[in-house]
Amino acid sequence: MNKAIVSTIAFGAGMVAYRYAQKNDLLSRQGMKKIQRKAKAIF
Repeated sequence: MNKAIVSTIAFGAGMVAYRYAQKNDLLSRQGMKKIQRKAKAIF
């Protein structure tokens, strides 16, 4: 796959997860760490 497409999908998924994490305070800190790890793994 094209890196631009993958990065766009990852960014979109990250934004959705970020908004979802804001609604759930318990998942916000752990969720962001997991998202950052996945983002680093992709890039």
